[in-house]
Amino acid sequence: MYFAIFTRDDENSKQIERSCYEQLINNNFIENKEKPDYVICVGGDGTFLRAVQHYFSNISQITFVGIKSGTLGYFCAYESNEIELLVSDLINKSLKIETYPLLKGIIYDHERVVDRIYAVNEIRIENPFKTMICEVLIDEEKLEEFRGNGILVSSTLGSTAYNKSCGGAIIDSKLDLLELTEIAPIENIVYHSLKESLVLSSHRKITIKSPFKEEVVGYDHKLYKLQERITHVTISYSNKKIKLAIKPFIRGLRQSFIIDK
Repeated sequence: MYFAIFTRDDENSKQIERSCYEQLINNNFIENKEKPDYVICVGGDGTFLRAVQHYFSNISQITFVGIKSGTLGYFCAYESNEIELLVSDLINKSLKIETYPLLKGIIYDHERVVDRIYAVNEIRIENPFKTMICEVLIDEEKLEEFRGNGILVSSTLGSTAYNKSCGGAIIDSKLDLLELTEIAPIENIVYHSLKESLVLSSHRKITIKSPFKEEVVGYDHKLYKLQERITHVTISYSNKKIKLAIKPFIRGLRQSFIIDK
């Protein structure tokens, strides 16, 4: 089996990488940085998200496995002292692997597609400096006219990320849903919006229409600056999927948000 290691840039993570590399090589695994079967992510959730974007062109053939060396490792199935267990699970093919669809954002200039972006956690349209004014549509039907800092659409996996920080609900990873959460909505006697997070079927398509000027699209750790010619952005699930070894949902919540161990 072919592997690659994608590592956070700090000495502790690099030391874990060296140990993991030696044990994999000693057990007849072959390093292949171009087309690996497994990508071992040493770091935290940010490292995992960067690895997904790095290997995006070959994502359907890869299983991602995280080793936690950072402060938060929701996507890390293994602790830094569990390298031998990881290697054993790889040898015995006993990894607990889940498959999840990626979010897709399509950026339009009227009817012309300008670009496509993909994300694990969320796609959000934001203007942190000025009030963003936009129409929000669900399956082409207008939901609201929004004023505030932005609109965030998260996947089931991403419900525990920025969405949670914005007051959105945490969704069980076994459910196939989308979540729409407003970022700092303006609420007064003149302007009103839904305000609460909206949980939707995975088959829905969300459209954000606006005379964009200074807004940006954030997708996971990346940013896409919208030009004035952009008229709208649609967000939905894509047919591209990610495979990853992930700890059980409840255990992940406890370890990441409630207790240390």
